This record gives sequence, C-alpha cells and structure tokens, in this order.
Amino acid sequence: MNIPVQILAILNKLQSSGHNAYLVGGCVRDFVMGRIPSDYDICTDATPCRVKAVFSKERVIETGLRHGTVTVITDGIPVEITTFRKDGDYTDHRRPSSIEFVKTIEADIERRDFTINAIAYDGNKITDPFGGEGDIAAGVIRCVGNARRRFGEDALRIMRMFRFAAVLGFDIDPDTLKSAADNKGLLKNIAKERIREEFNKILTSPQPSGVLRIMLDNGIFDEFIPEFTPCGGFVQNNPHHCSTISEHILNAVDYIRPELILRLSAFFHDIGKPRCYGEDDNGIGHFFGHSKISGEMTSKIMKRLRYSRKEITTVRRLVDRHMTLPENQKQMRKLIADLGPDLLMLLLELKAADISALTPSTAQKYGRELAAIKKEIVGIIESMPPVTLGDLAINGKDLLDIGIPQGKKIGETLSYLLERVIDDPQLNNREELLYQCRIKNVALSVTPPA
Repeated sequence: MNIPVQILAILNKLQSSGHNAYLVGGCVRDFVMGRIPSDYDICTDATPCRVKAVFSKERVIETGLRHGTVTVITDGIPVEITTFRKDGDYTDHRRPSSIEFVKTIEADIERRDFTINAIAYDGNKITDPFGGEGDIAAGVIRCVGNARRRFGEDALRIMRMFRFAAVLGFDIDPDTLKSAADNKGLLKNIAKERIREEFNKILTSPQPSGVLRIMLDNGIFDEFIPEFTPCGGFVQNNPHHCSTISEHILNAVDYIRPELILRLSAFFHDIGKPRCYGEDDNGIGHFFGHSKISGEMTSKIMKRLRYSRKEITTVRRLVDRHMTLPENQKQMRKLIADLGPDLLMLLLELKAADISALTPSTAQKYGRELAAIKKEIVGIIESMPPVTLGDLAINGKDLLDIGIPQGKKIGETLSYLLERVIDDPQLNNREELLYQCRIKNVALSVTPPA
C-alpha cells in the first residue's frame, strides 16, 4: 500500500515505542479497492496518555478522550489515533454509554459496522477476521457479526449502509438488508442533520436510483421522507409517461448532474403528484397544479431535515417552476429577470432531466424543443438585455428628482419601467424612461424625448 510518509512515520513511531498500531477502517478499504483515501485512522494498544507521551514533540489534540481518541497533527495532516476498545451498551441507539480498552486488534474490530470497514493494516500485513477483502472483491455490504445487533447499537448505520452501497456501487447482503428494514424505526433516535447528510451523499452518488429504489421498497423513507412513499407504484395513466411516479422521479435523479441542488430538485420535483391526480373523460391521468404542491411539500420536508435557508429557497424555486417552458423571447426575458441567469440554467437542467424520464417518443420531441429554447436563452443572456432593476438606465434618485415621492411609489414605477424594457429593450435609455415615467405618473409634466 502506498501510504503517505507522514502516516507511515506515525505507525513506525508507535511500533518502535513497543506498541501495536494499525491503519483501520475506510482508509484500508480504499487501499484494497485501489482508491486514494481522503483521511487516515490509526488504532493501537497504547492508551491516550501513552500516545501523548510518544508524540510529545508533536501537536496533540484531545478530540475524544471519552472514547480513547486523540488527534496528532504531523506536517499539517490530522491523524486520529484510537486505543483498541470494545463498546458498552448503546442505550440511545447511537453511541455507547461506556467503553473498555482491550489488548488486541481482533477484539477492536468486532465492534465495527461493516466487514469492508473491519480491515486493519500494520504496514506489513492485513488483519481481516471477518472477510472484508472478500466482500470488497464481491462488491457486497455486510454487517460485522449480528446485523440486528449492529443496527440496534447505532441506527445511523442503516443510512450509512445505503450510502456505501450507492457511493461504492455495491450490493447489500440480503440478511443485512432485512435487519435494516426490521430496525428502520430506530432512525427516529437519530438527529435529522445526520440523516440529511447521509441522504445527500446517496443523492450525489454516480447513479443513486438503484439504492433509492431499495430504500423505497423496504420502507426506509417512511422514517424521514414519508411523503415519497405514496409515489411508489403510483401508475400515471398518461401517454407521456411509461413509468410510475417513483420510477419517473428516480430516473430523473439519475439523468441530472450529481450536484446537490440539482439532485434534490429532481428528487422533489414530482413528489406532490399523488395529491393532484385526476382523470379526464377518456380516463387519461392528469396532475394539474402538481408543481405548486410539490414546491410546498419540498419546503416542509427540507425544513424538517434542517437544510439551510438558501438550499430550501433555491430548490423550492426550481420545483415550483419545473413545468415552465417559455414560448417566445418576451417570456424568456421575463424568466431571466425572475430567476436570474444562474438559476435559470439550473432550471433548464432540471427540465432536461424531467423530459428525459418521459416515454422515448415524448422525450425526443420535447428534448428537441428544449434544446432550441436553451440555445435562444443563452443567446439572450450573452447579449445581456436589461432584465433586472439594476440594468435600467435610471434609478430611484432620478425618479425623486422629477417629483415622484419617496417610498412605495418609487418601487412600483421602477418595476413598471422594467416590464416595458423587457418587452422592448430599445426603451432603455434615460430620456425615454423618464418620458415613460411621466406618462405613468400623469400628475407630472409630460415631455417627450428629443
């Protein structure tokens, strides 16, 4: 394994001081998979006090003495070093109420979550008592020991299991999956922020639909986004759709770029459809107003999961407008003014993913239309006609100077002028706008521009 020299130096220093020391967990898993680890964890039979003594000339941070962990900073690289331990009871289904230091790496590994993370390396040989290397080769996520016990100890492991499956492209061992489904109710003990972060990592994995589908089929969403459950198996009865609501959503998630705001928008864009379903006289299904309902549901769900205000606002705006398709340049300019160029380009990406998840013939037809519209919008943005109040050739001070009273009237007049300029960009010069302003405010003297 090509271990960085700083990490190897820590291992060697502990070992030369008479202690056993190993790289453990995700970094070893990544090495076995041929990936470059993002961080390194070391475990040892040395107590935290001994670790501090061994690295007395280094900066040492007492990051988790309660759990036997200190962090050594070497050449600016933080490395967590944890004493071999076994855990006591997990009374809150999240963290052990007590720990006990142990002497061997095998005893320490027994407490870990999944076999792929229960591999240790001392710089010369691998210790793998639970077959983690074999599970990596087979592409399988499997609990260490009794799966029911592992999830009962820490319910967040349920979400971590799905995250590993999505990010690594692994399957889930059937017994492990069944135990996760049986224990899904324990997720109520987990902070919403922790669930959200695991969900985000699942969503932004290369192709998350497979794992999201397994989560839906096993009732996992019931515990943190129950609004998605009714979408499962919901037949749309519409010639433009060849799949259920949930399948359409999951396909759209796969089709869109793996950026969090886009993936969230794709996941939520049709979540309100089950509440809007109706059929016409021909038995064709319709979902009138579903974008508005989906937007309202999106805000509530994201607030519940403690997303930031900016994330909620941005995703809500995209979901609200995902059915918008401008038909002419005037509508395009108004859409640019309303959303701004950056958000509008995200909306076009969401629209493209939504269209791609329709029936092939419909997707081909609307895809061509969207491509033409996008080309025209890009051209408008590049030519930069006035689309915001800041683009106008006059401002509030100019309106005060011609006698319009300060306050609400100023804002109303500027908005009126922007509407006129969006309709006809050639009006955006100072003299013409002042003239238009005087026409609107008839109490002022009207002087046409020269």
